[in-house]
Amino acid sequence: MRLGSLIVLLVSIALFVINHVLFFGGYFGYDDMHYARLSYNLLHGEMDFADHYSYRWPVLGFTALSYALFGVSDFATALPSLLLSLGILFLVYWHFKHSVYLILLSILLCCSIKWHVFYSDKITPDIYVSFFLFLAWSVYTRFSGDRFVFLNSIIFASSLFLAFLSKGTVLLIIPLLAFYFFRDFRKGDLYKWKYSIPIGLALLVAYLLLCYALTGDPLARFHAISENSYFSSCSYDLLPRSELIHRISLGFIQLAWKESLLNFLIFAVLIWVYGRMTLNEEESKRKINMCFSSVVVLFLSLNFMTFSLTSYSPGCLDLRHYLFSVPIMSVCLVSMIRYLKISWFAKTIFLVAAILMLKPTIDHKVTSIPYDYPGTKQDLLVLADMLMDTEDVILSNTVFVNLLNYYSGFQLDNRLYTPDIFKLDRCGGKCYVLTNWYTEFFSGTTVSTIEENSEQYKLIGLEQSIYTENTKGIYAHRIVEE
Repeated sequence: MRLGSLIVLLVSIALFVINHVLFFGGYFGYDDMHYARLSYNLLHGEMDFADHYSYRWPVLGFTALSYALFGVSDFATALPSLLLSLGILFLVYWHFKHSVYLILLSILLCCSIKWHVFYSDKITPDIYVSFFLFLAWSVYTRFSGDRFVFLNSIIFASSLFLAFLSKGTVLLIIPLLAFYFFRDFRKGDLYKWKYSIPIGLALLVAYLLLCYALTGDPLARFHAISENSYFSSCSYDLLPRSELIHRISLGFIQLAWKESLLNFLIFAVLIWVYGRMTLNEEESKRKINMCFSSVVVLFLSLNFMTFSLTSYSPGCLDLRHYLFSVPIMSVCLVSMIRYLKISWFAKTIFLVAAILMLKPTIDHKVTSIPYDYPGTKQDLLVLADMLMDTEDVILSNTVFVNLLNYYSGFQLDNRLYTPDIFKLDRCGGKCYVLTNWYTEFFSGTTVSTIEENSEQYKLIGLEQSIYTENTKGIYAHRIVEE
Protein backbone atom coordinates (compact mmCIF):
# COMPACT_ATOMS: atom_id res chain seq x y z
CA MET A 1 0.00 0.00 0.00
CA ARG A 2 3.02 2.32 0.31
CA LEU A 3 3.10 2.81 -3.47
CA GLY A 4 -0.50 3.99 -3.38
CA SER A 5 0.29 6.39 -0.51
CA LEU A 6 3.29 7.72 -2.44
CA ILE A 7 1.03 8.36 -5.44
CA VAL A 8 -1.40 10.28 -3.20
CA LEU A 9 1.53 12.35 -1.91
CA LEU A 10 2.84 13.12 -5.40
CA VAL A 11 -0.62 14.05 -6.69
CA SER A 12 -1.12 16.34 -3.67
CA ILE A 13 2.23 18.00 -4.34
CA ALA A 14 1.28 18.50 -7.98
CA LEU A 15 -2.05 20.08 -6.97
CA PHE A 16 -0.32 22.52 -4.62
CA VAL A 17 2.04 23.54 -7.42
CA ILE A 18 -0.89 23.92 -9.83
CA ASN A 19 -2.69 26.01 -7.21
CA HIS A 20 0.28 28.38 -7.12
CA VAL A 21 0.61 28.58 -10.90
CA LEU A 22 -3.09 29.08 -11.68
CA PHE A 23 -4.53 30.72 -8.57
CA PHE A 24 -1.80 32.89 -7.08
CA GLY A 25 -3.80 35.91 -5.98
CA GLY A 26 -0.96 38.38 -5.54
CA TYR A 27 0.16 40.24 -2.44
CA PHE A 28 -1.53 42.32 0.22
CA GLY A 29 1.25 44.86 -0.18
CA TYR A 30 2.02 45.45 3.48
CA ASP A 31 3.68 42.80 5.69
CA ASP A 32 4.46 40.46 2.80
CA MET A 33 6.28 43.12 0.81
CA HIS A 34 8.05 44.23 3.98
CA TYR A 35 9.43 40.71 4.39
CA ALA A 36 10.52 40.78 0.76
CA ARG A 37 12.34 44.06 1.30
CA LEU A 38 14.02 42.88 4.50
CA SER A 39 15.13 39.71 2.72
CA TYR A 40 16.60 41.77 -0.11
CA ASN A 41 18.40 43.95 2.41
CA LEU A 42 19.74 40.89 4.23
CA LEU A 43 21.08 39.58 0.93
CA HIS A 44 23.07 42.82 0.67
CA GLY A 45 24.30 42.68 4.25
CA GLU A 46 21.81 45.11 5.78
CA MET A 47 19.64 44.52 8.85
CA ASP A 48 17.50 46.93 10.83
CA PHE A 49 17.60 45.60 14.38
CA ALA A 50 15.08 48.20 15.50
CA ASP A 51 12.46 46.40 13.38
CA HIS A 52 11.10 43.32 15.15
CA TYR A 53 10.36 41.69 11.77
CA SER A 54 14.14 41.60 11.22
CA TYR A 55 14.39 38.93 13.94
CA ARG A 56 12.28 36.44 12.01
CA TRP A 57 15.44 34.91 10.62
CA PRO A 58 14.09 31.72 8.98
CA VAL A 59 11.69 33.77 6.83
CA LEU A 60 14.32 36.32 5.84
CA GLY A 61 17.13 33.80 5.50
CA PHE A 62 15.32 31.37 3.21
CA THR A 63 13.86 34.19 1.11
CA ALA A 64 17.25 35.92 0.80
CA LEU A 65 18.78 32.62 -0.30
CA SER A 66 16.03 32.21 -2.88
CA TYR A 67 16.70 35.76 -4.17
CA ALA A 68 20.41 34.98 -4.39
CA LEU A 69 19.68 31.92 -6.53
CA PHE A 70 16.82 33.18 -8.70
CA GLY A 71 16.71 36.96 -8.35
CA VAL A 72 13.81 39.01 -6.99
CA SER A 73 10.73 37.45 -8.57
CA ASP A 74 7.39 35.90 -7.68
CA PHE A 75 8.91 32.44 -8.11
CA ALA A 76 11.77 33.19 -5.71
CA THR A 77 9.42 34.82 -3.21
CA ALA A 78 6.97 31.91 -3.16
CA LEU A 79 9.50 29.08 -3.32
CA PRO A 80 10.47 28.79 0.39
CA SER A 81 6.87 28.84 1.63
CA LEU A 82 5.78 26.44 -1.09
CA LEU A 83 8.56 24.00 -0.18
CA LEU A 84 7.55 24.14 3.48
CA SER A 85 3.92 23.52 2.50
CA LEU A 86 5.02 20.49 0.52
CA GLY A 87 7.05 19.48 3.59
CA ILE A 88 3.82 19.44 5.60
CA LEU A 89 2.35 17.05 3.02
CA PHE A 90 5.41 14.83 3.36
CA LEU A 91 5.03 14.75 7.16
CA VAL A 92 1.40 13.68 6.73
CA TYR A 93 2.67 10.94 4.43
CA TRP A 94 5.23 9.97 7.09
CA HIS A 95 2.43 9.45 9.61
CA PHE A 96 0.18 7.36 7.35
CA LYS A 97 2.37 5.96 4.56
CA HIS A 98 0.98 2.49 5.27
CA SER A 99 -2.56 3.53 4.26
CA VAL A 100 -3.83 5.30 1.14
CA TYR A 101 -7.12 6.01 2.89
CA LEU A 102 -5.59 7.63 5.97
CA ILE A 103 -3.13 9.86 4.11
CA LEU A 104 -5.84 10.99 1.68
CA LEU A 105 -8.27 11.74 4.51
CA SER A 106 -5.66 13.72 6.46
CA ILE A 107 -4.63 15.83 3.47
CA LEU A 108 -8.26 16.55 2.66
CA LEU A 109 -8.86 17.72 6.22
CA CYS A 110 -5.83 20.02 6.04
CA CYS A 111 -7.05 21.51 2.79
CA SER A 112 -10.58 22.01 4.14
CA ILE A 113 -9.17 25.11 5.88
CA LYS A 114 -8.99 27.55 2.98
CA TRP A 115 -6.29 29.70 4.59
CA HIS A 116 -4.00 26.68 4.88
CA VAL A 117 -4.02 26.49 1.09
CA PHE A 118 -4.05 30.25 0.59
CA TYR A 119 -0.88 30.84 2.61
CA SER A 120 0.94 27.85 1.12
CA ASP A 121 2.86 30.13 -1.27
CA LYS A 122 2.82 33.44 0.61
CA ILE A 123 5.87 35.14 2.09
CA THR A 124 4.65 35.23 5.68
CA PRO A 125 6.00 33.52 8.81
CA ASP A 126 2.80 31.57 9.49
CA ILE A 127 3.68 28.71 7.13
CA TYR A 128 7.13 28.52 8.76
CA VAL A 129 5.58 28.20 12.22
CA SER A 130 3.14 25.62 10.87
CA PHE A 131 5.86 23.44 9.33
CA PHE A 132 8.35 23.59 12.20
CA LEU A 133 5.75 22.97 14.92
CA PHE A 134 4.22 20.11 12.92
CA LEU A 135 7.71 18.64 12.47
CA ALA A 136 8.41 18.93 16.22
CA TRP A 137 5.03 17.40 17.08
CA SER A 138 5.50 14.60 14.55
CA VAL A 139 8.93 13.71 15.94
CA TYR A 140 7.57 13.73 19.49
CA THR A 141 4.75 11.35 18.58
CA ARG A 142 7.18 9.04 16.76
CA PHE A 143 9.71 8.72 19.60
CA SER A 144 10.11 5.01 20.25
CA GLY A 145 11.93 3.72 23.33
CA ASP A 146 15.68 4.33 23.24
CA ARG A 147 15.97 4.13 19.47
CA PHE A 148 17.46 7.31 17.96
CA VAL A 149 16.48 9.24 21.09
CA PHE A 150 19.33 11.73 20.86
CA LEU A 151 18.80 12.38 17.14
CA ASN A 152 15.06 12.78 17.62
CA SER A 153 15.74 15.13 20.55
CA ILE A 154 17.92 17.31 18.33
CA ILE A 155 15.22 17.50 15.64
CA PHE A 156 12.48 18.10 18.21
CA ALA A 157 14.30 20.92 20.01
CA SER A 158 15.67 22.49 16.81
CA SER A 159 12.23 22.53 15.18
CA LEU A 160 10.71 24.29 18.18
CA PHE A 161 13.59 26.76 18.14
CA LEU A 162 13.14 27.52 14.42
CA ALA A 163 9.42 28.04 15.02
CA PHE A 164 10.33 30.45 17.83
CA LEU A 165 12.64 32.33 15.46
CA SER A 166 9.90 32.54 12.84
CA LYS A 167 7.14 34.17 14.90
CA GLY A 168 5.98 34.68 18.46
CA THR A 169 2.81 32.65 17.90
CA VAL A 170 4.94 29.67 18.88
CA LEU A 171 3.73 30.50 22.42
CA LEU A 172 0.43 28.85 21.54
CA ILE A 173 2.04 25.40 21.50
CA ILE A 174 3.23 25.70 25.12
CA PRO A 175 0.02 24.33 26.77
CA LEU A 176 0.14 21.24 24.52
CA LEU A 177 3.83 20.64 25.27
CA ALA A 178 3.15 21.13 28.98
CA PHE A 179 0.32 18.59 28.77
CA TYR A 180 2.64 16.06 27.14
CA PHE A 181 5.43 16.73 29.64
CA PHE A 182 3.27 16.26 32.73
CA ARG A 183 1.66 13.21 31.19
CA ASP A 184 5.11 11.67 30.62
CA PHE A 185 6.24 12.79 34.08
CA ARG A 186 3.28 11.10 35.71
CA LYS A 187 4.11 7.90 33.86
CA GLY A 188 7.78 8.21 34.87
CA ASP A 189 8.70 8.15 31.20
CA LEU A 190 10.76 11.27 30.43
CA TYR A 191 13.16 9.84 27.83
CA LYS A 192 11.65 12.21 25.24
CA TRP A 193 12.68 15.20 27.33
CA LYS A 194 16.01 14.29 28.93
CA TYR A 195 17.99 15.53 25.91
CA SER A 196 15.38 17.82 24.32
CA ILE A 197 15.26 20.28 27.23
CA PRO A 198 19.05 20.75 27.54
CA ILE A 199 19.39 21.08 23.76
CA GLY A 200 16.58 23.64 23.65
CA LEU A 201 18.13 25.64 26.48
CA ALA A 202 21.53 25.55 24.75
CA LEU A 203 19.99 26.87 21.54
CA LEU A 204 18.23 29.64 23.45
CA VAL A 205 21.43 30.69 25.22
CA ALA A 206 23.34 30.66 21.92
CA TYR A 207 20.60 32.81 20.40
CA LEU A 208 20.75 35.36 23.22
CA LEU A 209 24.55 35.51 22.93
CA LEU A 210 24.26 36.05 19.17
CA CYS A 211 21.74 38.85 19.70
CA TYR A 212 24.16 40.40 22.18
CA ALA A 213 27.01 40.15 19.67
CA LEU A 214 24.93 41.74 16.91
CA THR A 215 23.11 44.44 18.87
CA GLY A 216 24.70 44.74 22.29
CA ASP A 217 21.44 43.58 23.87
CA PRO A 218 20.60 39.88 24.37
CA LEU A 219 16.91 40.78 24.60
CA ALA A 220 16.96 43.04 21.54
CA ARG A 221 14.17 41.12 19.82
CA PHE A 222 11.79 41.51 22.73
CA HIS A 223 12.63 45.18 23.14
CA ALA A 224 12.02 45.72 19.42
CA ILE A 225 8.63 44.01 19.72
CA SER A 226 7.73 46.28 22.62
CA GLU A 227 8.89 49.43 20.86
CA ASN A 228 7.12 48.53 17.60
CA SER A 229 3.84 47.61 19.25
CA TYR A 230 0.85 49.82 18.53
CA PHE A 231 -2.75 49.97 19.62
CA SER A 232 -5.08 47.96 17.42
CA SER A 233 -8.31 46.00 17.52
CA CYS A 234 -6.23 43.09 18.88
CA SER A 235 -4.83 44.96 21.89
CA TYR A 236 -7.02 43.09 24.35
CA ASP A 237 -4.81 44.11 27.27
CA LEU A 238 -5.73 47.74 26.53
CA LEU A 239 -9.29 47.37 25.24
CA PRO A 240 -12.33 47.43 27.54
CA ARG A 241 -12.83 44.22 29.49
CA SER A 242 -16.02 43.53 27.54
CA GLU A 243 -13.94 43.17 24.36
CA LEU A 244 -11.64 40.68 26.04
CA ILE A 245 -14.58 38.68 27.42
CA HIS A 246 -16.19 38.55 23.97
CA ARG A 247 -12.89 37.45 22.43
CA ILE A 248 -12.41 34.45 24.75
CA SER A 249 -16.09 33.50 25.04
CA LEU A 250 -17.73 33.87 21.63
CA GLY A 251 -15.25 35.67 19.38
CA PHE A 252 -12.89 32.80 18.71
CA ILE A 253 -15.71 30.25 18.53
CA GLN A 254 -17.41 32.36 15.86
CA LEU A 255 -14.15 32.63 13.92
CA ALA A 256 -13.52 28.89 14.21
CA TRP A 257 -17.03 28.14 12.96
CA LYS A 258 -16.79 30.59 10.07
CA GLU A 259 -13.41 29.23 8.95
CA SER A 260 -14.33 25.53 9.47
CA LEU A 261 -11.76 25.06 12.25
CA LEU A 262 -14.51 24.16 14.73
CA ASN A 263 -15.21 21.05 12.64
CA PHE A 264 -12.06 19.47 14.06
CA LEU A 265 -13.29 19.79 17.63
CA ILE A 266 -16.82 18.64 16.77
CA PHE A 267 -15.59 15.54 14.94
CA ALA A 268 -13.08 14.78 17.71
CA VAL A 269 -15.86 14.80 20.33
CA LEU A 270 -18.14 12.61 18.20
CA ILE A 271 -15.40 10.08 17.45
CA TRP A 272 -14.30 9.99 21.10
CA VAL A 273 -17.86 9.36 22.31
CA TYR A 274 -18.38 6.63 19.70
CA GLY A 275 -15.10 5.01 20.66
CA ARG A 276 -15.99 5.02 24.37
CA MET A 277 -19.31 3.36 23.58
CA THR A 278 -18.11 0.68 21.17
CA LEU A 279 -14.45 -0.20 21.87
CA ASN A 280 -13.37 -2.84 24.35
CA GLU A 281 -9.61 -2.81 23.74
CA GLU A 282 -7.96 -0.59 26.32
CA GLU A 283 -5.00 0.13 24.04
CA SER A 284 -7.24 1.56 21.30
CA LYS A 285 -9.14 3.60 23.88
CA ARG A 286 -5.86 4.95 25.27
CA LYS A 287 -4.64 6.03 21.85
CA ILE A 288 -7.96 7.67 20.99
CA ASN A 289 -7.95 9.48 24.34
CA MET A 290 -4.46 10.80 23.64
CA CYS A 291 -5.45 12.17 20.23
CA PHE A 292 -8.69 13.59 21.60
CA SER A 293 -6.90 15.28 24.48
CA SER A 294 -4.39 16.81 22.05
CA VAL A 295 -7.17 18.36 19.96
CA VAL A 296 -8.99 19.72 23.03
CA VAL A 297 -5.85 21.15 24.68
CA LEU A 298 -4.73 22.71 21.43
CA PHE A 299 -8.14 24.22 20.74
CA LEU A 300 -8.30 25.68 24.27
CA SER A 301 -4.82 27.12 23.78
CA LEU A 302 -5.87 28.83 20.54
CA ASN A 303 -8.76 30.43 22.37
CA PHE A 304 -7.24 31.38 25.71
CA MET A 305 -3.43 31.47 25.45
CA THR A 306 -1.84 34.91 25.53
CA PHE A 307 0.38 36.23 22.75
CA SER A 308 2.14 38.57 25.18
CA LEU A 309 4.75 37.76 27.83
CA THR A 310 3.88 40.84 29.89
CA SER A 311 0.07 40.90 29.89
CA TYR A 312 -2.94 38.76 29.06
CA SER A 313 -3.66 39.40 25.40
CA PRO A 314 -5.05 36.49 23.34
CA GLY A 315 -4.46 36.57 19.61
CA CYS A 316 -6.28 38.48 16.92
CA LEU A 317 -9.32 36.95 15.30
CA ASP A 318 -7.35 36.13 12.17
CA LEU A 319 -6.99 32.45 11.34
CA ARG A 320 -3.49 32.78 9.90
CA HIS A 321 -2.15 32.98 13.47
CA TYR A 322 -3.63 29.56 14.19
CA LEU A 323 -2.77 27.71 10.99
CA PHE A 324 -0.09 25.64 12.71
CA SER A 325 -2.86 23.72 14.48
CA VAL A 326 -4.43 22.49 11.23
CA PRO A 327 -2.01 19.67 10.28
CA ILE A 328 -1.66 18.58 13.92
CA MET A 329 -5.42 18.32 14.47
CA SER A 330 -5.90 16.68 11.06
CA VAL A 331 -3.48 13.89 11.94
CA CYS A 332 -5.07 13.53 15.39
CA LEU A 333 -8.55 13.14 13.90
CA VAL A 334 -7.44 10.62 11.30
CA SER A 335 -5.53 8.69 13.97
CA MET A 336 -8.72 8.48 16.04
CA ILE A 337 -10.60 7.10 13.03
CA ARG A 338 -7.76 4.63 12.47
CA TYR A 339 -8.27 3.09 15.92
CA LEU A 340 -12.04 2.72 15.52
CA LYS A 341 -13.51 -0.58 14.44
CA ILE A 342 -15.74 0.67 11.64
CA SER A 343 -16.84 -0.69 8.29
CA TRP A 344 -15.66 0.48 4.89
CA PHE A 345 -19.07 2.06 4.42
CA ALA A 346 -18.48 4.26 7.47
CA LYS A 347 -14.98 5.07 6.24
CA THR A 348 -16.47 6.10 2.91
CA ILE A 349 -18.85 8.44 4.74
CA PHE A 350 -15.87 10.08 6.43
CA LEU A 351 -14.08 10.46 3.09
CA VAL A 352 -17.13 11.97 1.37
CA ALA A 353 -17.57 14.39 4.29
CA ALA A 354 -13.92 15.46 3.97
CA ILE A 355 -14.36 16.06 0.25
CA LEU A 356 -17.50 18.15 0.85
CA MET A 357 -15.56 20.18 3.42
CA LEU A 358 -13.32 21.40 0.57
CA LYS A 359 -16.09 23.69 -0.69
CA PRO A 360 -14.90 26.84 1.17
CA THR A 361 -11.39 26.33 -0.22
CA ILE A 362 -12.67 25.87 -3.78
CA ASP A 363 -15.00 28.86 -3.47
CA HIS A 364 -12.12 30.97 -2.20
CA LYS A 365 -10.04 30.04 -5.25
CA VAL A 366 -12.87 30.96 -7.60
CA THR A 367 -13.48 34.33 -5.95
CA SER A 368 -9.80 35.27 -6.34
CA ILE A 369 -9.99 35.17 -10.14
CA PRO A 370 -11.80 38.55 -10.59
CA TYR A 371 -8.92 40.31 -8.80
CA ASP A 372 -6.93 39.79 -12.05
CA TYR A 373 -3.59 40.03 -10.34
CA PRO A 374 -1.72 38.85 -13.47
CA GLY A 375 -2.96 42.00 -15.23
CA THR A 376 -1.84 44.22 -12.35
CA LYS A 377 1.53 42.48 -12.27
CA GLN A 378 2.05 43.01 -15.99
CA ASP A 379 1.23 46.71 -15.68
CA LEU A 380 3.65 47.09 -12.77
CA LEU A 381 6.42 45.31 -14.68
CA VAL A 382 5.93 47.59 -17.69
CA LEU A 383 5.85 50.66 -15.47
CA ALA A 384 8.96 49.61 -13.53
CA ASP A 385 10.84 49.13 -16.80
CA MET A 386 9.74 52.57 -18.03
CA LEU A 387 10.78 54.28 -14.80
CA MET A 388 14.29 52.86 -15.08
CA ASP A 389 14.89 55.26 -17.99
CA THR A 390 13.52 58.35 -16.24
CA GLU A 391 13.99 60.35 -13.05
CA ASP A 392 10.23 60.62 -12.47
CA VAL A 393 8.89 60.52 -8.93
CA ILE A 394 5.76 58.52 -8.09
CA LEU A 395 3.16 59.25 -5.41
CA SER A 396 0.63 56.53 -4.64
CA ASN A 397 -0.96 54.38 -1.94
CA THR A 398 1.21 52.10 0.18
CA VAL A 399 0.29 48.91 -1.67
CA PHE A 400 1.08 50.41 -5.08
CA VAL A 401 4.42 51.80 -3.87
CA ASN A 402 5.47 48.53 -2.25
CA LEU A 403 4.49 46.39 -5.23
CA LEU A 404 6.12 48.72 -7.76
CA ASN A 405 9.36 48.78 -5.78
CA TYR A 406 9.26 44.98 -5.49
CA TYR A 407 8.77 44.47 -9.23
CA SER A 408 11.62 46.86 -9.96
CA GLY A 409 13.91 44.66 -7.88
CA PHE A 410 13.99 47.40 -5.22
CA GLN A 411 15.75 49.76 -7.63
CA LEU A 412 13.36 52.71 -7.26
CA ASP A 413 14.15 53.81 -3.72
CA ASN A 414 13.78 57.55 -3.05
CA ARG A 415 11.50 57.89 -6.07
CA LEU A 416 8.39 56.24 -4.65
CA TYR A 417 6.33 57.99 -1.98
CA THR A 418 3.12 57.52 -0.05
CA PRO A 419 0.98 60.55 0.90
CA ASP A 420 2.19 60.59 4.51
CA ILE A 421 5.84 61.17 3.57
CA PHE A 422 5.54 63.05 0.25
CA LYS A 423 6.67 66.66 -0.15
CA LEU A 424 6.47 68.73 -3.31
CA ASP A 425 10.17 69.59 -3.32
CA ARG A 426 10.98 65.93 -3.88
CA CYS A 427 9.60 66.01 -7.41
CA GLY A 428 12.61 67.58 -9.09
CA GLY A 429 11.50 66.82 -12.63
CA LYS A 430 8.15 65.18 -13.33
CA CYS A 431 5.98 63.85 -10.53
CA TYR A 432 2.93 61.62 -10.94
CA VAL A 433 0.08 60.22 -8.90
CA LEU A 434 -0.46 56.58 -9.94
CA THR A 435 -2.87 53.92 -8.79
CA ASN A 436 -5.04 51.03 -9.99
CA TRP A 437 -8.05 49.09 -8.82
CA TYR A 438 -6.13 46.26 -7.14
CA THR A 439 -4.00 48.53 -4.96
CA GLU A 440 -6.91 50.83 -4.17
CA PHE A 441 -8.91 47.83 -2.98
CA PHE A 442 -6.21 46.55 -0.61
CA SER A 443 -5.07 49.97 0.64
CA GLY A 444 -8.37 51.86 0.82
CA THR A 445 -6.60 54.87 -0.72
CA THR A 446 -7.77 56.18 -4.10
CA VAL A 447 -6.64 58.95 -6.45
CA SER A 448 -9.58 60.98 -5.17
CA THR A 449 -8.37 60.57 -1.59
CA ILE A 450 -4.93 61.82 -2.56
CA GLU A 451 -6.40 64.70 -4.54
CA GLU A 452 -8.66 65.74 -1.65
CA ASN A 453 -5.61 65.99 0.59
CA SER A 454 -3.49 67.73 -2.02
CA GLU A 455 -3.66 71.10 -0.29
CA GLN A 456 -1.33 69.98 2.46
CA TYR A 457 1.20 69.14 -0.24
CA LYS A 458 0.34 72.26 -2.29
CA LEU A 459 -0.71 70.12 -5.21
CA ILE A 460 -3.25 71.03 -7.88
CA GLY A 461 -3.78 70.45 -11.56
CA LEU A 462 -3.75 66.67 -11.85
CA GLU A 463 -3.29 65.89 -15.55
CA GLN A 464 -3.26 62.68 -17.58
CA SER A 465 0.24 61.30 -18.14
CA ILE A 466 1.90 59.09 -20.75
CA TYR A 467 1.87 56.10 -18.37
CA THR A 468 -1.82 55.55 -19.06
CA GLU A 469 -1.01 54.81 -22.71
CA ASN A 470 1.41 52.02 -21.82
CA THR A 471 -0.38 50.36 -18.92
CA LYS A 472 -3.98 49.23 -19.26
CA GLY A 473 -5.07 49.22 -15.62
CA ILE A 474 -3.08 52.08 -14.07
CA TYR A 475 -4.59 55.55 -13.64
CA ALA A 476 -1.99 58.30 -13.85
CA HIS A 477 -2.02 62.04 -13.26
CA ARG A 478 0.82 64.51 -13.40
CA ILE A 479 1.35 66.73 -10.36
CA VAL A 480 1.67 70.42 -11.15
CA GLU A 481 2.81 73.01 -8.61
CA GLU A 482 0.22 75.59 -7.61
